[in-house]
Amino acid sequence: MIRIIHLSDFHLNEQNLRDWKNYVKDALLGKLNELDNERKINLILSTGDHIDKGGIEFKGASNAFKIFKSEVIEPITNELKIDRKHFLITPGNHDIERDKDREITEKGLFVDLNNHNSISKFIINALNKNDFFGIERIKAFKEFEKDLYSDSDTDQMLTPFGSSFKYSFGEIKVGVCCLNSSWRSYTNNDINRLIIGEEQLIKNTTFISDCKIKIALIHHPLDWLINIEKEIITKHISKDFNMLLIGHTHQSLTTMRIGFQRSLFINISPSCLNDIRSDSRSFANGFTVIDYDIEKSNISCEYLRYNHLSKCFVLNTDIEDNGKLSQTIPPKSIEKNENVILRCITTIKENHYPEMDNHLIMHKVDKLKTVSLKDAFILPPIVLANTQNNEEQILSLSDITKDKANHIFFGSQESGKTTLLYRIIREYIDEFDLIGKIPAYIDFENQGNKEIETLIKEYLLCSSKEVDYLIKENLLILIIDNLNYKENKFEKINKIHRFLNKPENKDIRIIATAENEVTGVIPKDYFGLCIIPFKNYLINGLKTKEIKSIMKFWLPNDNEVEYENKLDKMVANFCSYSLPSTAMSVSLYLWSLENPDKQPINHAVLMEIYIELLLQKLSKENIYREKFDFTNKIQLLARIAEIMDRSQDENCCIPASQYLETIEEYFNDLVGFDFIEPTRIADYFLERKIFVKKHGDRIKFTYSCYYHFFLAKRMEYNPEYRKYVLDEERYHKYY
Repeated sequence: MIRIIHLSDFHLNEQNLRDWKNYVKDALLGKLNELDNERKINLILSTGDHIDKGGIEFKGASNAFKIFKSEVIEPITNELKIDRKHFLITPGNHDIERDKDREITEKGLFVDLNNHNSISKFIINALNKNDFFGIERIKAFKEFEKDLYSDSDTDQMLTPFGSSFKYSFGEIKVGVCCLNSSWRSYTNNDINRLIIGEEQLIKNTTFISDCKIKIALIHHPLDWLINIEKEIITKHISKDFNMLLIGHTHQSLTTMRIGFQRSLFINISPSCLNDIRSDSRSFANGFTVIDYDIEKSNISCEYLRYNHLSKCFVLNTDIEDNGKLSQTIPPKSIEKNENVILRCITTIKENHYPEMDNHLIMHKVDKLKTVSLKDAFILPPIVLANTQNNEEQILSLSDITKDKANHIFFGSQESGKTTLLYRIIREYIDEFDLIGKIPAYIDFENQGNKEIETLIKEYLLCSSKEVDYLIKENLLILIIDNLNYKENKFEKINKIHRFLNKPENKDIRIIATAENEVTGVIPKDYFGLCIIPFKNYLINGLKTKEIKSIMKFWLPNDNEVEYENKLDKMVANFCSYSLPSTAMSVSLYLWSLENPDKQPINHAVLMEIYIELLLQKLSKENIYREKFDFTNKIQLLARIAEIMDRSQDENCCIPASQYLETIEEYFNDLVGFDFIEPTRIADYFLERKIFVKKHGDRIKFTYSCYYHFFLAKRMEYNPEYRKYVLDEERYHKYY
């Protein structure tokens, strides 16, 4: 049994140093002494941000680290009667002195370090020459580290990048790599800027290669690495280590990643000393106790948080019900079935990525080219419902995918709910090595009478046995679109509830969307029918920042000053029409700029302008344009919308055969255009993304706003249908 204390993010400054001396220090020492008496503590591992802002309040990092040593490290090691070699540190972004590297040097490195070869060359040169050029920011930390372990008899390796240590606890040899993710930290937002470097990783993993237990410490989450490194470094760490300890986020999170070669235990520890008076339970100060029982193949965690009222550390029951967690380390014989996982990932990429990309309104710069959802997606403002003053949550895709809780996002029609879920699916697949979940998408509207297991199998194209495997290994996450709680959907809702109530499915997480008819208000039926413990979120309208981000796809950036001025004018013009602040409206508005003769005074005019451009100006050949003009196309599409409406299909779909028959009937019987090939027109509408195929043989409008637009057009053209809609027995259905 090895007992580890995982600390992180002290952010030592003058204010919290007083709090440390007056309150937290005695509380922590007392709890550590209690834990040590219960079972001997072998290692204390601290994952960065030991000081705050490069030690600016202590006149530099060197002085700050001396204070951290005398006030934090030595009291802890003295209390536990252990050598400093058992207290290991890795640097965080606050442990560096950014101003030690010139800005021009940083800009040069940012441009140069954009491929594996240049990164490796830079690291090798620094290691061979012990050269801190371009990484002077990390020098004070590395000098502190060298001094801290100068008289240690531990088998160790210290470098300008990562450092590693080897220990023997009884017959068990343990290796710890303190990986440096902060040597490229420079700005206030380092996401997708950080680098570890394969050379750093190889040098450290080689040093501990003879150890039975291998532990990696790193300050930043791996998804903060630059794109070219993210996947390869994640795979290396998953393969080479048994345990990964992370800091930075100030929140607790524990996962067991069951990998293709080995299982990786991951723990993110909260800040140990930040704002001790904060009443935030999500960012509570604390630490994690980790017990690694090799003989029993078990890892147990105890989560502790600081309670300032009682001035002591107590079990954090917000993380786990009793503040404790125990996980079995899977033996190699039952680790991931690589074929099942890879096949599911491939299925989603090949079968569903194109559909997701096609869901987007095409951008002007790529009129006939599909734009990647990943590249074009803009995350809308999201508010946690029922919070004081509807405080806006700064949610990233990483926050959504890594949270253990169930999420449901409420939004108005065309607010981007489906697009949000599609982007979340993309995140799970592209970051599988990091997150370790396989998403299964279910459209509640198209659920029919099928059981949830059947829908999962259809989406992933896998067998019942393989679905059982994904569930058993806690690899599955359900993505449910249009989860609308209404009395007439009760049986479909019950199918979801029955599925989740099965004991083997108790750990399955759900991310869902639902429509709210009144903006900012969760439907009352939801509270009466939903038994799933969701975190409720509201999708708000886009703000200037998001609107600008969408518009950037449309404007060439020839001159930075003119570019920003044009963007500001376009945003102001869009806002002047009081159109819905959704990605759909912004995209339609931008298309409307192609037709300067019409002003988008409302959403209906906006839609008409867009449809006209879509059907005429964007066509590769504008088929039959002399005879089959825009008006004819609108009338035909309106006729199809009526057929879909009268079919009373709950998903507004009709069979592909009926779709083609309607087109044939229109040309042959109604307008007498016998020279037109109906199949060509049918394909043309699908190519234009007016319609989309669902489940292979059913046709529906790509967006509900298209459907509603053409229903309104049908009422305009056809008095009989208008009378049908306005009948007192059914008009309320069209409200």
